[in-house]
Parts: sequence; structure tokens; C-alpha cells
Amino acid sequence: MIRHTLLTSCLLFITLITPAYSRQVRPSPLRQNQKPALPYVTRAGNTSLRLAIGADSAIVDLKNDIQGCVGKLYDSFSTMKVVGKAIPGIKVLDRVAKDNNYYVVVLTTATSNCNIQGQCGAADDLTLIWLKLDSHLKLEGKKAIAIEQCRAFLHCSNPSLTMMDMARPSNYRRAS
Repeated sequence: MIRHTLLTSCLLFITLITPAYSRQVRPSPLRQNQKPALPYVTRAGNTSLRLAIGADSAIVDLKNDIQGCVGKLYDSFSTMKVVGKAIPGIKVLDRVAKDNNYYVVVLTTATSNCNIQGQCGAADDLTLIWLKLDSHLKLEGKKAIAIEQCRAFLHCSNPSLTMMDMARPSNYRRAS
């Protein structure tokens, strides 16, 4: 009888302990494939982004990186009358967590010229911006490149040409 009770107690103990022990030894397959959380990116004003993850948050100002007009739009033909505020478009293209850092890639679109009646007044400039942030969302690096800029090559070949001269095909040299 004592043997039977002892054997039952041992089997009961092993049955109760085994599931807890096996959970400690083998991690769940769901935890192994779990990806790190990415920062939540929203707009914070005209030219800034708000990044947040957990309790950490940061605001990154992109004003000096955006190509084009980020101020007030005006009309030069109506005595410089302000016609509105230039609000650049900001689109998040990618967010990545790698090596205890976060990387965010942003595409911005802004009016090329604040003078809407001037050269490139109806065109848009596109800027690609890359952000590197540490684990607490502190900005560690930022790079920006204009991928489309209307005013960049306006007078590169011959600065003395006027817009009317540039419209004439005879003013262009052929490549030899």
C-alpha cells in the first residue's frame, strides 16, 4: 500500500512538473519568429515627423532637408500677394529595426518655387530622406538627396540665355 501511494505521488509530481519544465527548456515557436516593433511615424507640423515606440518618442524637423518651398506661396504678378502656405507632402516609404537601431526612409514633395508665377512655380521637387535613430529614438544620422528638382539645371549650359531663347531649338548644341 505504501508502495502504491509513493508510486502514485511520484507519477503525479512528474505529471505536474513536466509541462512547466518543458516550457522553460523550449521557447515557443511564436516567440522565435517575432519581429521587433517598429516606430509609429506621424506628421508633427508642416515639416516635422513624430516617431513613437512604447514610452519613447521624438520629433525630427526636416525643414532644412526638404527641397523646394516650405514657406509662404506668393504671386509675383499681383504685387507679391501671399496666396497660401506651402505644405510639403511627406510619405513614409520604409521602417526597419536592425542592430538596436531604427531606420526610416521618407519621400517629400514640395512646390519648386514659392513664386507660383515664376520659373518652376507649378513643378514639384522630390526629396528622399534617410533617418537613423538609436533604440530610444534619438537621431543619430540623417541624409537627404533631391531626386527631382526643377530649378537645379535651369541655366547650367548657358546662364545668359533667357527663357524665350531657351525655347528656340537653334540655341541647343548637338552632342558630337
